[in-house]
Amino acid sequence: MIVKAKEIAPDKEFNKLNKAMLMECCENVIANENAKDMSTDSMMLAALSALQVCQGMMKGLISGLIPQAGDIVNLTYRGETYTFDKNSPILN
Repeated sequence: MIVKAKEIAPDKEFNKLNKAMLMECCENVIANENAKDMSTDSMMLAALSALQVCQGMMKGLISGLIPQAGDIVNLTYRGETYTFDKNSPILN
């Protein structure tokens, strides 16, 4: 999936968190009852669009929590723990 995503969006960075979010987006697209009628490229575009929404939501969540959490936020997502501070790249 990551290889196909890089073909469609070659400038997109896929760090560990982005990969986990993309996997979830792909799972959601595949679970949709209309997926059987979609091409692989259409499903990947849907997943990448969903990823854009997820990234915006994650950025807002983290930037909102940092001031309340003492400048560091630990987030467990899909079994992995990520640590963010006010200088984390996700917030740029």
